[in-house]
Amino acid sequence: GAGKPKSLIRIFIQLCHALSEAHGAGIVHRDLKPGNVLLVKANDGGEFGLPRSRSDIADYLGLTIETVSRVMTKLVGNGLITIHDARHISVNDPVELKALARPEGVDLDDY
Repeated sequence: GAGKPKSLIRIFIQLCHALSEAHGAGIVHRDLKPGNVLLVKANDGGEFGLPRSRSDIADYLGLTIETVSRVMTKLVGNGLITIHDARHISVNDPVELKALARPEGVDLDDY
């Protein structure tokens, strides 16, 4: 639905910042459309689809599928995410997940 112009502008600016961060990390989104954008309030989670399989994610990151699966299982075990099926997850604790996303936030040996 239609929103207030100032709210829409804020969302657009945030989306541009997010895309800039992704591009800076070498991630290019080739199918940007409203259905591929997850809008959540600060500190709220959300359910979304993964655009790639675990195998594709592993290949992209230079990891084994076992490592990707082990990390996802650990995130589930810690209550940070819920896996609904092979391509859909929910973020239960976005604040903690964001903290882990920082370079100093996680030691892969713990996973």
